[in-house]
Amino acid sequence: MTTTQRPYLSTAALSRLAQDVRALDEPPLILVAEEDAEYAAIISELLRHASFRVVAEDSASMALRTAELRGPDIAIVSVMLSKGLGIELGMKLQDRDPDLPVIFTTTHDRQPELVAAFDAGAADYIRKPFHPSEFMARVEAIAARRRTALLLQSDRYAADVRRAA
Repeated sequence: MTTTQRPYLSTAALSRLAQDVRALDEPPLILVAEEDAEYAAIISELLRHASFRVVAEDSASMALRTAELRGPDIAIVSVMLSKGLGIELGMKLQDRDPDLPVIFTTTHDRQPELVAAFDAGAADYIRKPFHPSEFMARVEAIAARRRTALLLQSDRYAADVRRAA
């Protein structure tokens, strides 16, 4: 008598599926990494008003720690955070979660900085000062793409679960 071997779905894959499904049931969590208190307050208020969950940090080290603990859906990072470590923080965040959209913000209008941000994996780059409606349109577009990606990923995991059952 032969036994049929079922496909194996790892514990990590099942855990990720559960995390993705939970993430779809609540507003996206946005990590704001901004050392300018005024901009941090403006960005946080705009996001909360649009029903996003927000956690703000004023240093690269605290933002990285918060990302490890909370697993944000989107990160908004000032290029000049911690004396210019914003792009490095964005890269570290994406090393931790390659699917994490990172939006860089800056008061500078330097082409090399913009190119460096996109080379580091930026989902978008917003110059400060910004118009609130443009800022929110960019964030909401990225949030919609993130949600669609999570839905597709959850569908794939669900299909794996059905095959493994």
